[in-house]
Amino acid sequence: GSELVWVVEPDDVVRKMISGILAVDGYRVQEHAAAPAVPRSLAAADAPQLLVIDCAKADAAKLTRALLRANPRLKVLSASVEPPA
Repeated sequence: GSELVWVVEPDDVVRKMISGILAVDGYRVQEHAAAPAVPRSLAAADAPQLLVIDCAKADAAKLTRALLRANPRLKVLSASVEPPA
């Protein structure tokens, strides 16, 4: 792959592990520790093709919805070990 992937994960170890695996496979990866730190308005070239995020958190769900409105073709991978709020 060569697509841009955003990894939004508060745990540094988990975020680095996911990002490292994706980068080795050729993806361009941007890491973000929290959803509020992610830019909301993007040029098309800066928009991710895949978002890896924990949507159980309220701010993450808001970010995901905003990015999907801007790019309905965005793929989202969400996993959580916590029950949704």
